[in-house]
Amino acid sequence: MNLMMHRIRAMAKESIKNATERFSKKKLMEREPRPREEQDRLDSRLLLCARDLHDIRMIKDCLKAGASINATDRWKMTALMWSAMNGNMKICQLLVKRGADINAKDDRGFTALHYARNSRHNDLAKFLEDNGARM
Repeated sequence: MNLMMHRIRAMAKESIKNATERFSKKKLMEREPRPREEQDRLDSRLLLCARDLHDIRMIKDCLKAGASINATDRWKMTALMWSAMNGNMKICQLLVKRGADINAKDDRGFTALHYARNSRHNDLAKFLEDNGARM
């Protein structure tokens, strides 16, 4: 692993850890609103993990810390779309199991199924179709 990826992974882990500590179960139970900046950071980490790091443990940590499973980037792509494009079946299974919007569309009108098909990840496309994905 090159030095840059190692640094990105370390920064993502640290920010997830900090977010988890700041928003303990007690605070979540009190339904204290999360500051918008903190929510944006968590959502960005989730997308980064799906797009570049492909680390299922970090994705689970992001979701546990409160990241929105349907968070989008500037192209309106979700973690599920990035994982489908990269052919990461385990991450896609996790996201679908946790309730990701399987038919969400990006700014070009593409869904996770489009990305799986266009990237020739046929097993993943079949999985998405079996769970209700449409083109």
